[in-house]
Amino acid sequence: MLDDIKSFLSALENSEQFNIWRESHKNAYLCSAFSIGPDIDKITWQLDFYNPDDMKITSFVEQNNIIRNQEESVFKKPETQVKELNLSKVKVDLKKAIEKLERFKKKKYPKENSTQKIFVLQNLDSMLWNITYITSSFNIFNVKVDAVNGKIISSDLIPIMGFKDKKYDKSAFDKFIK
Repeated sequence: MLDDIKSFLSALENSEQFNIWRESHKNAYLCSAFSIGPDIDKITWQLDFYNPDDMKITSFVEQNNIIRNQEESVFKKPETQVKELNLSKVKVDLKKAIEKLERFKKKKYPKENSTQKIFVLQNLDSMLWNITYITSSFNIFNVKVDAVNGKIISSDLIPIMGFKDKKYDKSAFDKFIK
């Protein structure tokens, strides 16, 4: 999976569309890789670039060999900094992170079965895989796995109905419901 992200980034950086965009976004940097789907082997990646000059994120997705981009305002607290995602520092592939998550889920929440999976590689206070499962019992199971050493940083299981009342990092969920 990490190789898929790197491969898409390389293709993107070599594309005419990206280079035209880059001319007017010289300070923008990669801040996350995002994907969603029930089957990890059939997902495609979206790469997000943050531009500190206008505080907007531009997302690039490859669809049918055409790279598309969309620019959006960033929903964040003013004091929060969107950090650069450095893929060379990532040592744990998504498949390994999911294996860790599945072992943890089997012990702690064995009855939770995912219907949809959301994957975000990002740099919060460290490089991490932010993995969210929407479960068949209408819960949101979120685990953050350190992308350098593979340790589970945090985990939450909350009912979907109670999600809007909680103070959680909802970035992956917000993309899911758009």
